[in-house]
Amino acid sequence: MAVAKTMQGPITQDDVRKIIRIIRAMAPEFKAVGDKEIRQYIEIFSLMIGRRVYGARWHLALALLICHKMKMAGMGDTKYGTVAESMRLSSVSEGDSSLSFNSSQAPTADADSEFLLTSYGVQFLSIRRRTIIPVYCGGMNP
Repeated sequence: MAVAKTMQGPITQDDVRKIIRIIRAMAPEFKAVGDKEIRQYIEIFSLMIGRRVYGARWHLALALLICHKMKMAGMGDTKYGTVAESMRLSSVSEGDSSLSFNSSQAPTADADSEFLLTSYGVQFLSIRRRTIIPVYCGGMNP
């Protein structure tokens, strides 16, 4: 694998090993996904997470983001269907029949709503919220 670069410099082989170890430890559902494929995810998504911003949490945040993206891509445990398949239907009833469809992925949905679809995404958001202080810009008029 070519060494990917983040905005803060190259990702080392030690970084890659740490991220893969974290993924293997916290997400056994991806045991069938090869290291080569995970390395490709690392190369792509490492550009989205600043090492200086996340500091000591950088490896974990990147591993969670990668697990979320792999899950969204239909990898891992799919015995109940993929996320894409299961998110369409939000509830089913039998007596007097009732179906409800999930519409939370509408184009106007919050930018972070995708992360709420997997446990990995929710954990990533949690780390991001504890790490990055949001900046609110407000005008004079409410």
